[in-house]
Amino acid sequence: MRYIVHVLGCKANQYEAGVLREMLAERNLSPAGEEEPDLVIVHTCAVTAEAVRKSRRALCQARRKHPRARLIVSGCMAAARFQPELPPADGIVPAGPLWHPRATEILDRLLPDHPPQTSSPSSGTHTAEFPGRTRAILKIQDGCRMRCSYCIVPHLRGGPRDRSPEEVIAEARRMVERGYREIVVSGICVGDYGSGGAGTDLAGLLERLLRETRLERLRLSSLHPAEITPRLLAVWGSTRRFMPHVHLPLQSGSDRILTAMRRGYSTADYLHAVARARTALDDPSFTTDIIVGFPGETDEDFAATLDLCRHVGFTRMHVFPFSPRPGTAAARLPRQLPPETIRERTRVLRELARELARTRIAGLQGRRVEVLVETFSPDRSLCRGHDQRYIEVTFPGDAALAGAIVPVILAGTTRHGASARCA
Repeated sequence: MRYIVHVLGCKANQYEAGVLREMLAERNLSPAGEEEPDLVIVHTCAVTAEAVRKSRRALCQARRKHPRARLIVSGCMAAARFQPELPPADGIVPAGPLWHPRATEILDRLLPDHPPQTSSPSSGTHTAEFPGRTRAILKIQDGCRMRCSYCIVPHLRGGPRDRSPEEVIAEARRMVERGYREIVVSGICVGDYGSGGAGTDLAGLLERLLRETRLERLRLSSLHPAEITPRLLAVWGSTRRFMPHVHLPLQSGSDRILTAMRRGYSTADYLHAVARARTALDDPSFTTDIIVGFPGETDEDFAATLDLCRHVGFTRMHVFPFSPRPGTAAARLPRQLPPETIRERTRVLRELARELARTRIAGLQGRRVEVLVETFSPDRSLCRGHDQRYIEVTFPGDAALAGAIVPVILAGTTRHGASARCA
């Protein structure tokens, strides 16, 4: 039997899709490639209205394109509140505490002639698979306790739940043995690791991960400003194996809007976290997430966001138009902005993002960096990958460099990052 796993959304979703691939491989199923699949799994996202639209479209396309295949809906849009919007499916696996046992139950029912080759596999014994990639994602926790006013994720995934340090380290070792040279430590609220029963905090886990594995490059997916602690920065700055790239969601540069969002920090707190990281790390790059058009956002609030972005000098900005999510406090707030205002502010902020990226990368020209090569384009003889600061770099090379960590000299800017030459 053959399968397709289609995934949308965040790094936690990417990891879970990798676990699904491993679970299917255990049952002797193979990727469909160009052949017709017997099973299609769509691992969905519901963080924004656009994500729900994309997930629903992917499900409808899967049903239409592969009418004879069995269809499983997995992830955040598989939650009960979204099920009336789903096309007919053979199995539904909502995100949350019961996701893994529910996935196992559905696969047992749909694939009775393909039992797993190991007895009673648990979520901790799987190693997520990322075909064709040189970077792996390792989820260390799930759930969130923050309850930001705009966010539906805690309603779908529940409160924080940690994997044990031993389980995380064992999977990291398996990933290294399979050839992954970089791991992105991920989760729904990574910096809150320790609140869900692990017995240690994030810094303690990462310290062990670096000490007890042969991993060459370690990265973190996302942090809250309050999680940039002296202890974490001490571990972060102690080794070149821990990449100097900080993804620190801002969401707004206005204190008034941050309060309405229930983010739990001020702009001063945010800038203090940036300053601490700059002091402790080797010229780190900062990337961020920003929500445009939150209810009540004035021209002055938006201008404050632009000013703060310029002050930090982000290398990359993910800009999201505000999307009212059902059941959240923000969806009920007055002064919802007109769509045309949100569209224009989104355009302005994305243009600023491109300008800041060009400025940051231009300032790094002539610097020697190390790129983990992810792809090779034979028609142009170009390698592409990311350096330590998560800047996308292209440089002349050959297919033999795929998967290698290559020293290069940054030479210029490109549409998506930097150009370089081999050092």
